Amino acid sequence: MKVLLLVLVLGSVAFCQTGNISGKVLAKYSNDVFIGAGLHLEGTRIVTVTDKDAIYKIDNVKPGKYVLRCEYLGYTTQMDTIIVKPDKSLVVNFLMKINKNLKKIIVRKKRIYY
Repeated sequence: MKVLLLVLVLGSVAFCQTGNISGKVLAKYSNDVFIGAGLHLEGTRIVTVTDKDAIYKIDNVKPGKYVLRCEYLGYTTQMDTIIVKPDKSLVVNFLMKINKNLKKIIVRKKRIYY
């Protein structure tokens, strides 16, 4: 009985040992919001996008050091090294800058026939 109780307690403690990351993605000079900006926690399969208010949230991240990458078409990729701590919420905001090296974007349409 004591062993079962110990296993249950340790299991629940281990389950709660995650952190959360949230933030907002804005334009650096105009504070425009970025709807659908992509965020990736490098070294993991964790990805998300910003909502209609340019806010993102990543829950249940194992503690550790990560690089959080933010991308949006036509803007330079922003990266921030972060440290996630157990049972803590981390706020990471990104200010995106226009990619001045981008010459042009070509959008091609391909028709698919069924």
